[in-house]
Amino acid sequence: MNWLVDIPQKVVIIGGQAAGCKTAARLARLLPGCQITIVEQGEIISFGTCGLPLFASGDVDDLLDLAKTPWGIVRDPDYFRDAKGVEVLAATEALAIDHADRIVKCRELVRGKIIELPYDALVLATGSRPSKPPFSIPDSPRIGHFIEPADAKKFHQLAQTGEIGSAVILGSGFIGVELAEAMVSLWGIETTLIEMENRVLPAMADAAIAQQLSAVLRKNDVTLRLNCGVLKVSCEDNGLPTVYPDDNTSLQADYVFVCLGLSPNTSLAESLNIAIGPSGGFLTDEQMRTSVPGIWAAGDCAEVKNLVTGEPDWFPLGSLANRQGRTVADSIAHRDTCFPGAVGTSSVKVFDFTLAASGLSAWKAKRFGINNRTVWATFPDRPDYHPEKKNLYTSMIYDPATLKILGFQAAGFGEVTRYVDVVSALLGKNLTAADLLQLEHAYTPPHASPVSPLNHLGAMILAQEKDKVQSVAPDLSGFNSGVLLDVRTEDEHKHAPLDHGETMIPQDQLRRRTDELDLMQPIHVICRRGPRSYEAVRFLMNRGAKQVDYLGGGTAMLLSEEEE
Repeated sequence: MNWLVDIPQKVVIIGGQAAGCKTAARLARLLPGCQITIVEQGEIISFGTCGLPLFASGDVDDLLDLAKTPWGIVRDPDYFRDAKGVEVLAATEALAIDHADRIVKCRELVRGKIIELPYDALVLATGSRPSKPPFSIPDSPRIGHFIEPADAKKFHQLAQTGEIGSAVILGSGFIGVELAEAMVSLWGIETTLIEMENRVLPAMADAAIAQQLSAVLRKNDVTLRLNCGVLKVSCEDNGLPTVYPDDNTSLQADYVFVCLGLSPNTSLAESLNIAIGPSGGFLTDEQMRTSVPGIWAAGDCAEVKNLVTGEPDWFPLGSLANRQGRTVADSIAHRDTCFPGAVGTSSVKVFDFTLAASGLSAWKAKRFGINNRTVWATFPDRPDYHPEKKNLYTSMIYDPATLKILGFQAAGFGEVTRYVDVVSALLGKNLTAADLLQLEHAYTPPHASPVSPLNHLGAMILAQEKDKVQSVAPDLSGFNSGVLLDVRTEDEHKHAPLDHGETMIPQDQLRRRTDELDLMQPIHVICRRGPRSYEAVRFLMNRGAKQVDYLGGGTAMLLSEEEE
């Protein structure tokens, strides 16, 4: 077969979840005469894995609801055969790939029957698998991951019979924090969340924004243990698991969730010598083709270009898997197609609190060797006079040399994702601080303020780089010199004191009380959200202050304050 000219007659897709099923459905529409076969090791196909925590929390009653169409039909093999013209071999394991003869060797898991599937084009949609922990974990019905339907069923059965009164969750990524909510809100389970980094969602958010979610978790009775490694997990004589952190303590629980992240599942194709990227996934081009002609890859097993860094990166996100599946089908059908890459945009909602991010965190920018700076700010998500306003906690990461935006994070109980989606759409187009300043947005008081937070953040970056109005992280743990100047009102200070030896001069009194300050000493200014301290810094600079900055995000971010 000439891979560059011929249209394939037989396509085998290994993996029957988001990327694989999207490829099959699209390809069946484009090439109605093509024989398309999906091989899926699990019993359930086209399954919304991201909805598993909703099943754990009781928001979704039936596990199969996560595999239904919007009109209520389960997307099982019969559905794909009758509605799509696609053959699905569920509960079937792909054992080996002979690319020289174009054959996939499979085994039916129920009967043990060996099947050989010939193909002209092969699609790898093998997804991801749990990362191997650096400590031993025994095999126990009370210890498990939470990425497969079987994981959810196992926990659900124990919880329904009242056998789980306490749980420990190892890892505070998406699944970890969502499980914490499910444990507490539905089941009333005493829950401890252990994270080895200094913040929750460490791969997604930097410390200041992650701290806002930590405060919400603690307020809802989730015990957080950050900066806490784990040495081992064992099972005691009573059958209950015990977690041994690295601080010489131990935690016995009725159930332990192991949520230590994922890695690309590429083991099946190791013999094919497909090029592998830095994150361990199959390297793909803009048509999702691998380095081996006739083989495509999509979803969690594939790496694509990071549109911010220009380097290969791994984005295990269902939203991208579906788009990649469409691109694979178009490419196989010789359609003009392109998946240019991604910036990495995601969100999570826990106890009605949303945290969303797009692009690079400061931590990830550093990992890529990119010099970066950050501005932090807290805004009302709509005008201050609106009775439903909520705090919007934000941070914008940028390159100080070019003023190019590298990433954005936002969190709050109100409007959050709309701002992140705007940045996401522009990050891959070399968005700059000046561009942020000129963004036009849909303004109406029930949903937004006249000046968008993104406009303000652009102005803050320009002020920081051009006028030296410096923003620092909302963290007083390292504050040990100079003056901490609190420019809030007396009532605000009484409501939320800092107890850090601060000097109180309300912003509207600063002009006449400047002589109370030693302008030769470092001065750190703070207000509730940021605007007053920003103004105070400009004023003090004009009065000759030698070293002055403001705490971005104000006490609202520092103390995780929320609107009352």
